[in-house]
Amino acid sequence: MPDIEYRFGTGEGDPNTHHSQANVDADGDGTADAVALDFDGDGRVDDVMWDSDGDGVADTAVLDLDDDGAAESEYSDPTGMGTWNAEGRGGSSPDATSQPQPSPAPTPEPQPAPGPDDSGDDGSDYAPYGDDSTDPSSEGDNPPIPGSDTDSDDSDDSADDSETSADDEDDTDDGSGLFDGLSDAPDVDRDAISDWYHDLNS
Repeated sequence: MPDIEYRFGTGEGDPNTHHSQANVDADGDGTADAVALDFDGDGRVDDVMWDSDGDGVADTAVLDLDDDGAAESEYSDPTGMGTWNAEGRGGSSPDATSQPQPSPAPTPEPQPAPGPDDSGDDGSDYAPYGDDSTDPSSEGDNPPIPGSDTDSDDSDDSADDSETSADDEDDTDDGSGLFDGLSDAPDVDRDAISDWYHDLNS
């Protein structure tokens, strides 16, 4: 039989440590895992110190408080001081530790935002050429384009008039506007001036 350690104390100072051979099968698995004793002091050996997790140290006091032959209360000693003042089973249950823990749920991946609609219908009522959607380039009566053959004759006449006007302006205007108010010089008898100059120098 395995040896089981258990402690009793008042919570002050070191507890009293005991060792006894296991002589009770507390969990009914066919293996002795507890020590029978009179824990509650009623004169009956109907209580047990149970090593529930099989580590060789008693972790649960199982008590038959009403002396009916069936244990109905469990206490544990979480401080290890031998006071056994915490209700409930102590130790670590092999079943609880051996059960596989569920893995956390995977984090969902973010979904891409929907792309633009390629249907071609943007919901707009805009017509590029008015209500009848007529392309102005398809109309038959198009205005003449400057520089085309249809107005080449008019262009030639206009060019001639422009050249004539330009010649007239070159004779009277140098572009500065400074001599716009001057009149032409009077006619002079150049032969008379030449004779006068000759007589002056002789």
